[in-house]
Amino acid sequence: HFSIDLDGAVRTRSTPPPPLATLFIHAYQEDNRDRNATALLHIDLMPTLQFEHERYSAQVQTDMTPNTLILQVRALARNENAIIKYSIEDVDALVTVDERFGKIVYKGAADGRPRPAGIFSYVVQANDGKQIARTRLSLQFTPESPCQSGIRFDQEAYEMQLGANNFIGEISLAARSQPAAMRLLNMNNFFSLDNAGRLTLAPVGLPPCDYCELIVSATDKEGRVALTKVIVHNLSPNLSNMTMVSIVLMVVVIILTITLTFFVCRKMSYARRHLVVISSSPSEIRRKKKTKSADYTP
Repeated sequence: HFSIDLDGAVRTRSTPPPPLATLFIHAYQEDNRDRNATALLHIDLMPTLQFEHERYSAQVQTDMTPNTLILQVRALARNENAIIKYSIEDVDALVTVDERFGKIVYKGAADGRPRPAGIFSYVVQANDGKQIARTRLSLQFTPESPCQSGIRFDQEAYEMQLGANNFIGEISLAARSQPAAMRLLNMNNFFSLDNAGRLTLAPVGLPPCDYCELIVSATDKEGRVALTKVIVHNLSPNLSNMTMVSIVLMVVVIILTITLTFFVCRKMSYARRHLVVISSSPSEIRRKKKTKSADYTP
């Protein structure tokens, strides 16, 4: 797989070469073979940066609302502290990529151009400052089918953040969707959702999670169902009210225990002193005084 010339240059002989190899190299002097040296050469051709998948693909409706999240690409670096930046090589692409998180968002067709149809392919690259990795993104734009035209959310996924008040954000259906009843399918103890799509925080307090993933469904009169995902970021998760009450009760119990122990110890000490005084009768006290007088010599 590898070769070395007289100048010590190591080259590959096979395509592709093995990503990892260890070579045993022996060198000697031509006119005196007794003068020689050996060395171990470790070769690591593994890429320091690569995408999770060689190709990403998605099916997109032709009437998708601009700024809608389609999918997310991810590159992995061997250096955990590396800062990876994403970009798309085609500046006229119908999608954009978030430079930091790799989220592919539908940008929409330019003004005056027809809606996209067919398959569009783009090259997405990741750069960690030392190496560039590339992957291919294929998007198939298809017209909306009749079974999907009845109900659909305007976004496949939402991202929201807890604020100062209980109102978090609003979820809405696509422009041409039929009226539907919305329902929150999980974490109903901490969040509530009305039919208008207003997501609010329940009065029990903040949820015990840094980011909460909610699932919302919408059902129209004909029984057709649409689902979407809502990620709520909680930048400062606090303890729930029940947890705070438990901590306060525990502190009160500890204080009462310490106070009761203190009073019991004082009572026991007083009782011991009182028993010593009672146990000394008058005759015994006079006898002790006589003994002390006899021991005294003027």
